Amino acid sequence: MTDTTWLLIPADIDRDVSILHEGKDADDITLKQLQTAVGGLIEYAHHELNRNSEIIVNEEGLMMGLLPNVRAVVASCIQQMLVGDAVLQVPKTDAPAHLRAMGEITAFVRKELQQMEEE
Repeated sequence: MTDTTWLLIPADIDRDVSILHEGKDADDITLKQLQTAVGGLIEYAHHELNRNSEIIVNEEGLMMGLLPNVRAVVASCIQQMLVGDAVLQVPKTDAPAHLRAMGEITAFVRKELQQMEEE
């Protein structure tokens, strides 16, 4: 068993990445929790992460016109656009590094958006 952390990565850049749930293993979260987090039916997106990590998104996000989630794309090293809020499941020992990285990505994107608005 590996202690696991699920990080909520909102598509809205004004919302911070946060810990959704912590548990004893990858099955220690309910389907209802995941569906609530992504706003509908869940889908495991194909990713370039290690075997101990997963990225979960709303299965119907594109059809629903959800916002692109740049942070989830970066976090998962995925080669396609992800939309809507996402959940990143990682080993608990990796969670602090992921939270730091998401904070840096968030700060960068917010700064770039602010500069674009000022132009």
